[in-house]
Amino acid sequence: MASLGSDGANMRALKWFTEEKKACLVDAPVPTVEAGSNDVIVKIIIAGVCGTDASVVHGRISLPADIILGHELVGLVHIVGEKVDNVKVGDRVVIDPMTCCYSCKLCYMDRQNLCPKGCLESFMGLGQRDGGMATFVKASCERVFKVPEKISNQQAAMTEPFSCVLWSLDQLGQIREGSKILILGAGIAALQFASVLHYRGHRNITLLGKSLGKRTNAKNCGLGLTVLTMDELDAKMEGVNIKMDGFDIVIDASGAAVAMEKAITYMAAAGTFSIYGLAPTGSKVSFDPLNVVLNELTITGSIVNRYTFPRVLALFTNMVSDGLLNLDKLGVKKFDLAEFNDAFDQVARGVITKAQLVVQKD
Repeated sequence: MASLGSDGANMRALKWFTEEKKACLVDAPVPTVEAGSNDVIVKIIIAGVCGTDASVVHGRISLPADIILGHELVGLVHIVGEKVDNVKVGDRVVIDPMTCCYSCKLCYMDRQNLCPKGCLESFMGLGQRDGGMATFVKASCERVFKVPEKISNQQAAMTEPFSCVLWSLDQLGQIREGSKILILGAGIAALQFASVLHYRGHRNITLLGKSLGKRTNAKNCGLGLTVLTMDELDAKMEGVNIKMDGFDIVIDASGAAVAMEKAITYMAAAGTFSIYGLAPTGSKVSFDPLNVVLNELTITGSIVNRYTFPRVLALFTNMVSDGLLNLDKLGVKKFDLAEFNDAFDQVARGVITKAQLVVQKD
């Protein structure tokens, strides 16, 4: 079957090599679109560095095969398949990196984010499909969304991580006004949760962090957060009637089992604990099941997103209008794609909370 695109042409791409355990900037084939397909080729402007990307590069997570990294993407539609009617060439878009089979039990339950053939199994840049830390990337049109004019490219590149945060908050249900909220971690994921919760009117938010740099950034981000170490939290909770005055909501954005184990002991009756951070494989958390029963505690988890991209774009439009999506204050910094080593290093050292790789200039 004939294809659309630059057959035989190459592009710049950041590729992970599994055997060598290193990421390298390489020349890779430009993806093409089969005639009659519903696929789209997007020319990437910015690719965000996810914490999962950093875990791959630093050896904490292994990938099954060599792959082009990157799934937090914004770019311009370059080529469209013949069946594509929701976007056109030149549109500025973001890409949902997930897929699903649309035919298993979980897909029929509207939990496509848990599909065993989709989700992480075929996740763009981590599963079986090349990602977008490259000049071009291919995606199915139903996973491509136009970006409103008010949203900058740098902000748009945050759509995917915020989509995961929205789905996690959906799992918590309605959070009562005045709730005491504890977020474990002080990195970018924690700040994303805090940003959305602050925008929704919640002001009693405490962040728990180990890194001095991240704690300092969180204190200065303009959200009015209480930022503590574990020892400071322990001292603050001493003598408190936990059942009545503990935390109503606990969100783990750290993946740290020790922090989770401590936090559950500080939960108020009828509280909810949401596990969002990816803990290392084999991590264990101990808790008293009788405490869970007697206080009717709820523990939930979430993975990636469930059709929250359009809602994030609407949220961003409102936050930008209100001046409440300042990525500089959240510790986000841009790098050229060729500076990827420096970008990953600064994130690892806590100098910044998040790196974004500029593939082509705005």
